[in-house]
Parts: sequence; C-alpha cells; structure tokens
Amino acid sequence: MNFQTLAERLAHPEPPWLYRADLVAEAQTVQVNLGASLKVMIACFDSATMMTLDDFFEAVASRLSFPDYFSPNWPAFEECLADIYEWLSVDVLILLFVDSAELLSRDKADLPALFTVFAKVGSELAGEISEGEPWDRPSVAFHAVFDMGIEAHSVGRELPLLSM
Repeated sequence: MNFQTLAERLAHPEPPWLYRADLVAEAQTVQVNLGASLKVMIACFDSATMMTLDDFFEAVASRLSFPDYFSPNWPAFEECLADIYEWLSVDVLILLFVDSAELLSRDKADLPALFTVFAKVGSELAGEISEGEPWDRPSVAFHAVFDMGIEAHSVGRELPLLSM
C-alpha cells in the first residue's frame, strides 16, 4: 500500500476502524498528507502510561479535551468519544497507541470493552447527522491504530494490518 492510499484510507469513515501497524517507525508518517481541506486530529498515546483503566480514561479524556462532566466509565467514555465533534469539530480523528502490549495490562479484562467501544464509535461517527438540529454534524473518520505489540486474540477480534 503506498502512502497516498494510506492517507486516503484513514481520511474516510468506512470500516474497519481498528488496525495494527508498525508505529514505532511510522507514527510520524501518518500525520502527513491527509488533505489540506480536512481538519485532522492525530493523538498519539504511550500505552505504558495507560496500564490501568483509570490511567487510560484520564489520558484520553485529557488529550481529547473531554468536557468536565466526563465520568471515568465505559458508557460515559463512549458517549464523549461519539460526541467529539461538538468540541473538536474534526473531520478525521486518529488515535495511535504505541507500546500497546502495555495497554490496560493491569486491567486486561477491559480490553474487549475498549475495542467494542472503538468499533461502535467508529460506526456512529461514520454516519452524518442532518436533522436540522444543533447536534447535526458531517461524518467523521475515526480510526484507532495499535502498534504490533497488541495481542488481537486477547481482545476477541482480529485487527487488520495497516501497511505503511
């Protein structure tokens, strides 16, 4: 896959929304050429600092500027992530997780919930909301990319390899 194909892939809201990739060498490359006309946010997380669920919620909520009313639990996390357009107004949101073998390593039972939430949010953000209401928004491309350390079998789903 050439780089332009990768950029085009991540700039569109179609599934899959979760990938594995060699991020150690390529994390910087993803940030280039996603299109000058798109508002892109790429948030890179060091999973070694997110070994517990509380650490994970705190890091993501802080980096993505979740509202003050965010409460660290799965339903609230899913709701805030799905409503991200309300305060960030991005066209593309890409979350990169390096050192992903450490992600939730002290709360491994929560990994399947994390992947389920990311997939649900990707699906929800992919659909445009156009009802003539204040919460209307365009479709948002959402993708979570984990480095090769993630154990896909431990989260109950296969993650496609994203070639850089």
